[in-house]
Order: sequence, then structure tokens, then C-alpha cells
Amino acid sequence: MPVAGSRPASKAVSAERQRGFTLLEVLVALTILALALGAMIRAGGESARNLAGLRDKTFATWVAENRLAEAQLAADWPAVGTTQGREEMGGRDWHWQLRVSATGSQGAEDYLRRIDVSVAPDDARTAIAAVLTGYRGRGQE
Repeated sequence: MPVAGSRPASKAVSAERQRGFTLLEVLVALTILALALGAMIRAGGESARNLAGLRDKTFATWVAENRLAEAQLAADWPAVGTTQGREEMGGRDWHWQLRVSATGSQGAEDYLRRIDVSVAPDDARTAIAAVLTGYRGRGQE
């Protein structure tokens, strides 16, 4: 005769079986976790690539600003033409090209020069990292 409040032995065993996760539930949870971790790794890699690109663009812009400032502050009036060179910035070599041209304004060719500076990593001259344009008037000498 069963005692009040006690369960038969067969019901106690079936209650113990329901306490854990099934293999299917564990596999679904692991699949979701793997997908989430994969997305996080991809996002971290993309962030690192973006950071490196921004760093390089900043250094290239500094090189261009330096070259433009030197051209604008030079004692001599800049001659129309192109000059090139290399500069080290941020532990990396940069190739720069400075192009001086007349402005095209009638009567202003002798008084105003346009200065275009383009900068690219020295190891890849085709990929331009920064371009700046400035002007220099003859009265600035």
C-alpha cells in the first residue's frame, strides 16, 4: 500500500529523465553559439582592417599636408610642373607627387598657382591614399 505523498517508483524514474537536456537541444544550442562566434570573429577582423585603413589614410594626409605647406611657404615662386619624392611617416615610406599648375583664370596665371598633392604607399603607387589641393598667390612671397 502506498504511503500518502509518495510516488510510485515508475513515476520517480520518468521525472529524473526530464531534468537534463536532450542531445538535439544541445546540438541546436551549439549551432547557435558557433554561428554567433563566427559573426563576432568576422566583425572583429573587419574592424581591424578598417582601423589599419584609417591609420594609413591619416598618415598619408599628414604627408600631403606637409608637402602642401612647404610649397605654399617656399621662398621661390613655384614653377609649373610636377615633382615627386618619398617621405617616411608612421614607420612607413610614402610616395608623393606635387603638381603645380596655372589656375586658368585670365590674367591670373602669373599671380595664382594651383598645387595638387597626391600620396600613396611606397609599395603600391597606384592606390592613392590622400589628395590635397591648395593655392599660392604671388603676393605671399
